[in-house]
Amino acid sequence: MSALGVMGFFVVPGLAIGAIAWAIDRPLRAQGYRAWQSARSVRPEHDFRSCGSERLTGGCRVGLFNATWPLARLELDDRWAHLSALGLIHVWIDRAEVAEVRIIRALGSSGLRFETESGTLDGVIFWSFDSLRALRTFQRHGWPVPPPVEGPASY
Repeated sequence: MSALGVMGFFVVPGLAIGAIAWAIDRPLRAQGYRAWQSARSVRPEHDFRSCGSERLTGGCRVGLFNATWPLARLELDDRWAHLSALGLIHVWIDRAEVAEVRIIRALGSSGLRFETESGTLDGVIFWSFDSLRALRTFQRHGWPVPPPVEGPASY
């Protein structure tokens, strides 16, 4: 195989993968997702066991890292949320920094995104098969969620 053939062997699939990634990320970016935004990974002095916390199982997207269901865990209470996946990802979300927790949609999937004034969590999504239930879990713990659009059952 010639050098040009070898280059084409790698370049064409690389371009195809890039185009697919761009097509997947485009609707997420339109909803505020920023893959290059850093997230908090420093553990605060917080113990969920004494705070009446709840745990959700799902997937996550943190920056360019993506973990599918059931590889991500999100534990939350009225002050903090901790998103973890495969022991590699640890994102601590301070309730005081979050302006709104809202549902984000992409290619038949939905998840939660955390709006902040600073944008520090723009690269964090928690994927869930039941995002409305996950959103209501945050609401029960006093996190800010948007008002229902059409009655009490929809967001």
